[in-house]
Amino acid sequence: MKSSVAKIAIISLLCATLVGALPGCAPEPKQTGLISDTIAATVNGIPVMESRVTDYIEAFRKTQDILQYPEEWAKTLANAKLTPETLRENIIETFVEEQLIRQAAKDYGIEPDRDVIDNTIDNSRLRFSSEEAWLEELTRVGYASEYEYRASLEDSYLRDALKEAAILLQEPTVEELQEVAPEESRKYAGKRSAHILFRAEGDQTAEDVKAEAEQVEAQLDEGANFSEMAELFSEDNTTNKNGGDVGWDKLSPSYGSAYTTALDLLSVGEYSDPIETSFGIHIIYCTAEFMPDPGKPVPYESIPAEILKRISDDYVLEKQNQQFTDYINSLIAQATIVIAPMPDNLPYMVDMSLYLPAESDIPPSKPDKVTTPEAEDTTKQGSDSDIGETAGNGSDNASNATGEGSGENTDGAIVEGSSDAVGDSTGEEAGSVTDDISDSVNPD
Repeated sequence: MKSSVAKIAIISLLCATLVGALPGCAPEPKQTGLISDTIAATVNGIPVMESRVTDYIEAFRKTQDILQYPEEWAKTLANAKLTPETLRENIIETFVEEQLIRQAAKDYGIEPDRDVIDNTIDNSRLRFSSEEAWLEELTRVGYASEYEYRASLEDSYLRDALKEAAILLQEPTVEELQEVAPEESRKYAGKRSAHILFRAEGDQTAEDVKAEAEQVEAQLDEGANFSEMAELFSEDNTTNKNGGDVGWDKLSPSYGSAYTTALDLLSVGEYSDPIETSFGIHIIYCTAEFMPDPGKPVPYESIPAEILKRISDDYVLEKQNQQFTDYINSLIAQATIVIAPMPDNLPYMVDMSLYLPAESDIPPSKPDKVTTPEAEDTTKQGSDSDIGETAGNGSDNASNATGEGSGENTDGAIVEGSSDAVGDSTGEEAGSVTDDISDSVNPD
């Protein structure tokens, strides 16, 4: 069996070939398929049905109208160095891995949190004006049905819960941190700031807020203490009790480009004129900077404590993820897995003979080395459609789900509420709409 990373890389490669596809009206789907459902594979005696594999692939094809044309489907497979047979094999292996995770989770006494998952689905559905619009969105991002979406959420939940149960977090030793932190710290180079935020209250107008900011700036010019002024005047209740401290720019939520630009112009100990952003009006104070010399080693003791803590946390999670991958691979190695021969006349079968390149035209590739969302840091933001991201990403904090929703129903893509409801990924998967189909059954 291939590793999860390799499988995701192969499916993601298939998705990536669609980015430049030309739009067009799809032909009527060919009515072919299984006359009666058969078993595609068994894992420790538990079947994976052929219909589920077929539904998965057909749901992916429906995300792009052009893939209903046999020749375009064949080209897409060929460009990804896949055939219907190898694609089926990869999908089966993914479902096999899901089943092994479910079996292992059961051994640990772990079950999906039904309230969390119901809340996620309910809040996602509320964003649409009708049940029909909701189901259309599920199809658009690659789910064959609401059942498949629910199963994907359950798999994500179980994966994260199993990871926590099976792989204990271990803090790095000082020696390990001293080895990795100096180079890692370079990506957090930047400045630390505090701010005083002014926003309209009650009957205040924008002119009133600007005038208040200018009055506070005048007091700062006369020598007033910035921390004290932040506590007295700042409307940011998260920071005003701490002297307005926002933290390091690479570790803290962004207030937008205007704030960042103003901070970039400040030296340590300087403050800005009032700067307007979508959050209000800020006076920004540069409190520290961390700017390693590109041509010199970074002294370990020069790394600020907050940045060192982030590096330590990332190291722990990366190590946990690797150990969990090893754990999953051990489950695969110990399992009894039987893959049945491919049935004839499946709807995604297509003649590849005209589209497969000659071997001499295929550059050597190593799927395990393909950069995938799993291998990247995932503070990255997701896709235009968070419904696919939600199930695909999984969650390291699934128990914190709140299923936040907006008060508006829309026929557009499902947005933040869906993604937040199961929590953010630790860096495994996110991407464009065309990646959602791979994400939906590759939650690691």
